[in-house]
Amino acid sequence: GTMSTTLVGTTVRPMADDAKVSHEEMSYIVDSTASPIASILAFNAWPAYVQALIFVPGVSFLATESDRIKFFFSSIPFSFYSILAVTGTLLLSMNFTLFSGKRIRQAHQRTAQTGQLDAPGAKPLSAKELQDTQIPKGYKPNALEFILPLISLITIAVMTFLYTGSPEVNWAFAVALLMSAFIALAKGMSLDDVIEGFGTGLKGVVLASVILLLAVIIGSISKQVGGGLYLVSLLNEQLPFWLLPVILQLITVIIAFSTGTSWGTYAIAFPLAMPLAWAMCQSQDVMNPHLFMTVCFVAVLNGSVYGDQCSPISDTTILSAMTTGCDLMDHVKSQLVPASFAAFIAAILWTCVVYFFA
Repeated sequence: GTMSTTLVGTTVRPMADDAKVSHEEMSYIVDSTASPIASILAFNAWPAYVQALIFVPGVSFLATESDRIKFFFSSIPFSFYSILAVTGTLLLSMNFTLFSGKRIRQAHQRTAQTGQLDAPGAKPLSAKELQDTQIPKGYKPNALEFILPLISLITIAVMTFLYTGSPEVNWAFAVALLMSAFIALAKGMSLDDVIEGFGTGLKGVVLASVILLLAVIIGSISKQVGGGLYLVSLLNEQLPFWLLPVILQLITVIIAFSTGTSWGTYAIAFPLAMPLAWAMCQSQDVMNPHLFMTVCFVAVLNGSVYGDQCSPISDTTILSAMTTGCDLMDHVKSQLVPASFAAFIAAILWTCVVYFFA
């Protein structure tokens, strides 16, 4: 999710700015195509991480690691929020703004009429140095200077994940940066200009890095306090089983929004939500326990993504605003409506699936 946000935001922004796409629209698209896609195109670390949290004694289809990973992939068609969130970005890209909310429609109209990419009074997270491209005199850039470092970055991240089980993102970015510098030097750019460009890049991320650091600290404190554990423990087996997915969604939204992390929410909610769902299957004679457990699973998975996506202290939220040059709170407020609409429709669909088919 974070790697996608960083890559997409930084690479697409210059083209989007030239095409006069508002920063609110771009930050929403970048954010909504990060974690939501990572949770449904799950050829990444998500299944490996989540499967360790969903073991329930006595449940045959969650007995082994391979069973739990298979369960994760079988749940993807029910990840209604993630599917709707990505669909919303497609509709917006086609200039269909009916479900995008008032703020995004206003941003779309403002940019079309005035060419202003930011709202009046906006304070973009990126520094002024990064809002314009500065090319040294006599230097002719080439598309390969963009393509080759990008390919190396993705290749290293994917290959290290395949061979070690964890993507070495720091190494990937370091190699891409060094490759960019060596290509520029080989084409005649002076060492002074390379170093100056590196320093200019650092200036653009200082403020966002500080905010990101504070967000991580707040999230860690919230997790240590155990507020999420208390919220989940309020559930009991007396609830109608068809209400459980929506309740799990609401609770994980609160936890993820408050802590700014979906993975942290998984660590809190899954070890309690899955045993609770299984106990409810047994006590209320649910006819299709596998389907019921699947829907409860995706309610936690998607609810956490939604809460994390809308949280102003989430790393992906901050990075989406930073890499697209958007004001952080403009991004948070503008994406709240389309994201909430997708979450609301998903809640209705989960309830219907459980009520009629489980």
